[in-house]
Amino acid sequence: MTSGAFSLGSAITGLSTTATGRLTDKFGPRMVMTFCGLFLGLGFILMSKISSVLHLYLFYGLLVGTGMSGSFIPLTSTIARWFFKKRGLMTGLVAAGSWNWRGKKMNALCLINPVAFSFYVMSSMDITIGILR
Repeated sequence: MTSGAFSLGSAITGLSTTATGRLTDKFGPRMVMTFCGLFLGLGFILMSKISSVLHLYLFYGLLVGTGMSGSFIPLTSTIARWFFKKRGLMTGLVAAGSWNWRGKKMNALCLINPVAFSFYVMSSMDITIGILR
């Protein structure tokens, strides 16, 4: 079940990056990253209230997937304009930071023993991640 939501989120991220790139050219990285960050945070906050698998697919797959599309393209294009001598290194650091955290949330959902942790702990973790994003 969780792998399907992660796959949907990855597909939505991949499909949304073209639109994110065009919006970044038109409105700038600050505006695009702000709205994508709102989608990302809203997705995590709403994940604290899931009561069915459909909610997981909607909140993680669609909202978080759309929010993640604004983390790589605007950052990479901005970094490429800022750094000339170490452009490759800086782009690599942006890529590592943007994509590294993505699987950690779903891995935590798969590994946490539901007997040891209550639903309250998971829902408060989602709210915390949503607010911090």
